[in-house]
This record gives sequence, C-alpha cells and structure tokens, in this order.
Amino acid sequence: MKYELEDLLRVRKIRKDKAADNVKKARLALKKAEDVVEAANRRLSEYKLFKVKEVERLYGAVMKKNVPKEGIENLQIELAFLDKKILEYETALQDAIEAHKKAQKYLDDRVGALQQATRNMQKIEEHKQTWIEEDSKILELSQDKELEDVKLKEDLSHE
Repeated sequence: MKYELEDLLRVRKIRKDKAADNVKKARLALKKAEDVVEAANRRLSEYKLFKVKEVERLYGAVMKKNVPKEGIENLQIELAFLDKKILEYETALQDAIEAHKKAQKYLDDRVGALQQATRNMQKIEEHKQTWIEEDSKILELSQDKELEDVKLKEDLSHE
C-alpha cells in the first residue's frame, strides 16, 4: 500500500534541499564579506604607514628651509589630502564591516530556515514510519485472521 503523504514528503525534502543550498550560498557570501573586510583593513593599515612616512617626507622638505607662504599652503593641502584619504579608507572599512554583519544575519536566517525545513521533513518521516509499522501490524493481523479462517474451515470439514 502506498504511503498517502509521500508527495508531501517529497515536497518537504525538496524544500530542505533548497534550504541547504541557500545555506551554502550564504556561507560563500559571508566568506566573501570577510575577505572584503580583511582587504579593507589591510589597505587602511598600509595607508596609515604610508601616511606617516609621507608626512615625515613633506615636513622634511620644508623644515629648516626658507619656504614661501605658497609652499606652506601646499603643504597644508597635501596634509589635508592625506587625512581625507584616511577617512575614505575608514569609511570603506566600516561599509565592509556592515556588509559582513548583513551577510552573517542572512546566514543565520538561512540556517534557521534549514533547521525548520529539516524539522518539517522529519515530522512527515516519523509519521511515515509509524504508518508503515501500523500497516504491517494490520497486514499481520489480516494474515492471522485468514489463517484462522482456513484452520476453522479445515476443522469443520473434518467433522
């Protein structure tokens, strides 16, 4: 006898498999987001080191020298540009961290969906197992009844 909820079980398995695929994709997206954070952090660190050397170089170029007012203004502009670049790298890092948080939340949501899909499938599988056990008991009882009927007929025919 065919299990009546076999189609539902198949649908739940498909949903579970799709949820598992979504978890894999979310893990890949999280890994990419981690790589972006790491790269942004590395670029910021490298630029900070570069800025220190560049500031030393710029100050070295004007220290103990007679520099016109225009040269001092250019120095200030270059220092402001270096500071602006630091802010850009910091903003990029913050954006990458925010994207990483979103990727982590998305992964957490996908894992939750997979767990729910797994539970839903397991409920039907448990029901199927119970149904199989009950069906086999009914079949066994039916066979026992048939055997009793055959014995009863044989006993009646011998009398």
